[in-house]
Amino acid sequence: MDRVAFVSYSREDAVRVETMKDRLTQLGFEVWLDKNLRGGQAWWDVILDKIRSCEVFVMIVSDASLQSHACDVERQYARALGKPVVPVAIAATRRPNPSDIQSLQIVDYSAPTDEAAFALVRALNDHEPNLPLPDPLPDPPDPPLSYLN
Repeated sequence: MDRVAFVSYSREDAVRVETMKDRLTQLGFEVWLDKNLRGGQAWWDVILDKIRSCEVFVMIVSDASLQSHACDVERQYARALGKPVVPVAIAATRRPNPSDIQSLQIVDYSAPTDEAAFALVRALNDHEPNLPLPDPLPDPPDPPLSYLN
């Protein structure tokens, strides 16, 4: 059965993230990106539901994602739910990592080689699947304005 990963990324990184998604899919992961949203869906509710139902939350690390308010809100919600967070660097950054990420090992996927793909899979598999959600659930965050603009 496929493991489910939610990927939080900036639109500026979409091409690199799509390549990573393809590799993870080949290696048995179901990867959810917000580009899977369809017209008419209550988009923020869908995103929060996908974060709640994922087994692992993948935070793309790039300058664009580190300055994205939407990525920050998604990561904070995943952490409040107790989801394992796997930071994945797709490029060198000039911005500091958020304080809650600084203590985590970052997977280097800046060169999407076979070795990088297997390192990523090892990191994603290194977490307990289907951990129970907290009860009660944390309050859902408001939709970030960066999504709306």
